[in-house]
Amino acid sequence: MYDRPRDYIYIFNNFIQIAQSLKKDKIDTKVFNESLDYYTRHINESLEADFLSLQYEVTYGELLTGLKTLLNTDKGKVRVKKFIKLLSEMNLKEDDIHPFLLFLLQIKFVLLYQENEPIEWNKLSDPNLKLKQILKASHNRYFYFPDIIQKIIDDLF
Repeated sequence: MYDRPRDYIYIFNNFIQIAQSLKKDKIDTKVFNESLDYYTRHINESLEADFLSLQYEVTYGELLTGLKTLLNTDKGKVRVKKFIKLLSEMNLKEDDIHPFLLFLLQIKFVLLYQENEPIEWNKLSDPNLKLKQILKASHNRYFYFPDIIQKIIDDLF
């Protein structure tokens, strides 16, 4: 789950609404799974809206479809180099790749780890410099995908 207060509120409200609609007095596996499915669609719509507001000519559906192919070989992670190749194949201009990757990292669509912890891009003093360092070593670095992004790719694309 994304670490945004509005998402916690959304999913907890869904727990209650679905439990009530199923006439259950507790949150069981069925309620949880249905809530997770609603949450997945909610996050998908939210991300799609974020992509529509971008100045880049990257189609959200095309990106996720391409990622599905890459993730089939290495579940949950993609080499940075392969990800950049995918963006190039989607006709993203070379000058736009760096800012687009920064956008994806800031919204936690993809994660990078350092010392077994995800890098918090919003807390870095210079995220551009950090990304440049990572891109220099792209042959042995991976982008990791949060569980909710993997679920969107698996279930909806």
